[in-house]
This record gives sequence, structure tokens and C-alpha cells, in this order.
Amino acid sequence: MTTTRISLMASILMIGMASCGSQSSPLTPDAPDRSAPPVDSSVDRGTAAPLDERPQQALPFRRILCFGDSMTKGVTSRGFFERFTLTPVEGYIPKLRRLLRGEFGDSGQLFNSSIGGETTNQGLERLRIEVRSARYDLVLLLEGVVDVNNTEPGFENARANLKEMMRVVKGEGIPVIIATIPPLNEDGFRTRGAENVPKLNDMIREEADLEKVPLADHERAFGRNFTLQGPDGLHPNDAGYEVMAETWFDAIVDLAAELET
Repeated sequence: MTTTRISLMASILMIGMASCGSQSSPLTPDAPDRSAPPVDSSVDRGTAAPLDERPQQALPFRRILCFGDSMTKGVTSRGFFERFTLTPVEGYIPKLRRLLRGEFGDSGQLFNSSIGGETTNQGLERLRIEVRSARYDLVLLLEGVVDVNNTEPGFENARANLKEMMRVVKGEGIPVIIATIPPLNEDGFRTRGAENVPKLNDMIREEADLEKVPLADHERAFGRNFTLQGPDGLHPNDAGYEVMAETWFDAIVDLAAELET
């Protein structure tokens, strides 16, 4: 075999081996497809905003006047042997403030304007001064139990005064929410007219409807659950004040939604 022929055959063999080496093999599980575009690690593809994340609605009432008697003041009884004293407790106002803050963030200011044992005659005159002495965005009104928790209830007088109270507040251009009175436990040592409260509450509902004033119905919220009352049967305990706060809160939220529409 000549040198020229040997060289030619060697060249053909080398070309064939090079051709076999250039064929691609199937990808194994551990072999990435390098023909795919690189992943941009700067893009977060797996995090979506939670569905419950939404901007909080602002509370439209920045200054809220809580007006009433001892139930607004925030007191309760401890027992029969302490029947001549009432113990200050965290009433509905601090509890309501927390509820408003949870729903609206900054809950504004709540002002406790209350006098224990106040009749609606006294309350009406005090309210006239109160709503003119400072600017309020909402008034929460709860009075009347002193007028009827006795053997000679003054139903019509209380009704007329409560009606006028609503008109006084509205006359100043301030929204008002009026409340029914929580039911009294006739077995308590401070209840002399527990049976009179449902009748007064019916009057409050009627006048609220006539005056187009929202209602916080504490009587309905309490039902006949007297475990929400302290031993005197008149003043709520801590659990009762929590129910009152929730009832006020629902009425405020409904009014805020109504003003938005």
C-alpha cells in the first residue's frame, strides 16, 4: 500500500469519528437544557398579595360624645353587702374604642360625658350645653332608666325628653345614635321597676324611627341573659359592657357605611 493511499484512508477514518462525536445525546434528569433562557432570579413569581389585605376605611367620626348616666360612666355592683357603692370598671367606652381601632385604625376620640343617677330632665339640659360647648362628629345617647326604674315610672316625660335630645343634637348638625336600655334583672337589689324597661324601650324605638335616628338595641343584644348583669340587676358586669360596646360598634359601622353611599 502506497504512502498516499494510507494517508487518504486515515483522513476518511478521522472524518467519520468526528461526525459520530457531534451527535447530541438525550437529556438526563440531572442535565439541564442549556438551550432554555436563564431564569431571572430577581422576579418573585411565587408571592401574591393576601386577599384580606386592603386599605382600612377611615372613621368618619373623629370626636364621639358618649352621653348618659351610670351605664355610660362605667360602673358595676359587687354584691349585696356593697349595695351602697358602685365600683368603677372598664365600661363600654374603652371596649368600643378598641373595636373601632381594629376596624378603622386610628379610632378618633371618645368622650365620656356621664352622670350617675341622672334623669332625662337633667340630661336634656346638660346635653344642650354639651353639644354647644365643643364640636362633636357623633353623639351616642343612652338615658331613661332612672325615670322608669321605680314604682311610678315617668314614661311620657322620658319619651318627650329623649325625643327632644335627639332633636337638639340634630339641630347642631351632628349625627346621633340612640340606644335602648339593657334589660334589668328583677331579682337584683337595685331594681324597683324592671318590668317598666321594655315599655320604655318600645317608646325609644318608635321615636328613633320617627326622627330617622339609628338605634343601638342593647335590649335585643342582651336578651334574657342576666349573667351579663351585676348583682344589683341594674348595672352590667364586664361581659355586659362588652356586649354594649359591640352593639354600639355595629350601629356606628352601619351609619358610616350609610354616609359613604
